[in-house]
Amino acid sequence: MLLSGKLRKFVSVVENQSIKKASEKMNLTSSAISQGVSSLEKELGIKLIKKTIME
Repeated sequence: MLLSGKLRKFVSVVENQSIKKASEKMNLTSSAISQGVSSLEKELGIKLIKKTIME
């Protein structure tokens, strides 16, 4: 089921409080994590995380 992979990516972002840290833990690119979360948001019709740019 595709949702489970997207959900795992989202949970990892929440647990690690960072897309970058989640990508490192899951051995995926930050882009793959971000795309998975965005796809889940579209599928559910809600915004799940607020993305911010760190300087």
